[in-house]
Amino acid sequence: MGAINTQQHSIAQKRTTNMKKSNKGQRNAIILFALILLAGAAIYYPRIVVTKPSTLLDTAEHYTSYESISAHRKKITLPDGSTAILNSSSRLYVPNSFSQSHREVILNGEAYFDVKQDTQHPFIVKTDKLTATVLGTCFKMRSLETQNGATLYVMSGKVKVAKSYHSDTDNQPETLECGQMVMANKQIDLMEKETFEVNDLENWLQEKVEFKETTLPLALRKIEDWYGIETEIKGSYDPSTLVSASFKNASLEQVLDALGEKLKFDYKVKGNKVILKF
Repeated sequence: MGAINTQQHSIAQKRTTNMKKSNKGQRNAIILFALILLAGAAIYYPRIVVTKPSTLLDTAEHYTSYESISAHRKKITLPDGSTAILNSSSRLYVPNSFSQSHREVILNGEAYFDVKQDTQHPFIVKTDKLTATVLGTCFKMRSLETQNGATLYVMSGKVKVAKSYHSDTDNQPETLECGQMVMANKQIDLMEKETFEVNDLENWLQEKVEFKETTLPLALRKIEDWYGIETEIKGSYDPSTLVSASFKNASLEQVLDALGEKLKFDYKVKGNKVILKF
């Protein structure tokens, strides 16, 4: 459907409702907004939730577990100088045997890795669907043991990625460079190589949420990943609505306030779940 309005709006969210009472300390959020109205039925997406230890853990090994809480990130510096930024509600297992010469970790959730270069000792990240092997690079990886899908995005350098399980169709690894990614689905035994906008990953690192003519369901999925929440839509809306918006250091309430004002919905937060009512 054609665009109804492509004019950008600058919004400073300062209002308070009885559904959310505290916006203190969040006035510095930069919210640029443009909309083109859209879309339809109740939609639900799962958030990142890690509730039990990874099935990949070696029972003969001892691990240190790092976990980020809901709606927060956690930065970890590993013994070799590499760093990992855990996204909301994610967990990283580091074996006690991890060292300069043995660099291997297990991920359940989503994390951005900045790996210190060492051509003699590969850095390995294992999940239940994908295994990444690098010598020194930056990449973001997402894989939850409760979901079938997994992704890996390369920010710099090269990453060799392979399925973590035996495949009946293809066990060959892929080598990815900057701007390349893989999408995998264990249920249908699929791993596909694609390209992506590096700027999106840069925004993630800068704590900036940005949408460019994005459908509302996809915008909500990004919000879920960013803040570690679930969303549910009640009521009907026009499925052709496209969202263009940019949020810098914004709270979940500020993002929802801005979207709700333009798309004409109310919302209610119940724990880790947000219900949108049209």
